Amino acid sequence: MIEDERRVENDLETEWWPDIPGDTAFTVKVPAADPLVRDGCPAHVTVLYPFVHESRIDARACRELSELFAKHDAFTLTFAEFGRYPGVLYLDPRPHDPIKALTKDLTLHWPELVPYRGLFGAGLEPHLTVANHEGPATQDAAYDALQAELAPLLPLQCHVHAVQLVVWDGERWQDRATYRLARRPVERALTAGFGHRGDLDLDGPGERSPCGDEALPSRVQGGRGRVVPVEAGSDDQAGRR
Repeated sequence: MIEDERRVENDLETEWWPDIPGDTAFTVKVPAADPLVRDGCPAHVTVLYPFVHESRIDARACRELSELFAKHDAFTLTFAEFGRYPGVLYLDPRPHDPIKALTKDLTLHWPELVPYRGLFGAGLEPHLTVANHEGPATQDAAYDALQAELAPLLPLQCHVHAVQLVVWDGERWQDRATYRLARRPVERALTAGFGHRGDLDLDGPGERSPCGDEALPSRVQGGRGRVVPVEAGSDDQAGRR
């Protein structure tokens, strides 16, 4: 554990991420946490970074992704606790299992994928970065103050109905497509008496995307996301996803 922490701390300080235009990743957006985040990007939990290069995401890949995500029920994440990592303040999403199950299925289907390019062994735990701008000399005092300021806003909950595919354009991460998860059992029960899904839209309106029946277009995600590890081991080497 100590060795892992040292390795991540060193990587946090290098500011080195080998991203190239067209690199992709999967994230879960957490809009309820946007007011808490101080790292300049929308609040999110990384599912898998990196995914395959954008040039490989053809109609077949989109179809396979839609089918893969549709096998997972929607779920709820609760953010009730802060955590620290070298230079990082984060929120711990609970439970971890639904996020890990998505990651596992993606890496089973595309076995050449290695979370975080193998920089952290088996990968990092699910996490939501709040801030990662402080160095060793200032982080304790700065994050103590920030945590005290934000603690009254917890707990937060996020109902996750979809996973976002984002692409690096050389300057920022942009949304490419949204893949819907299956409705939870209670939602399926609620809609059982309706003729078809369109009669009761639990997920909100949206247009079809060329990237598969369940992939929906979405707005641009601003800023280069920087995510931080929950445990040594998640979305930053460790600082960028």
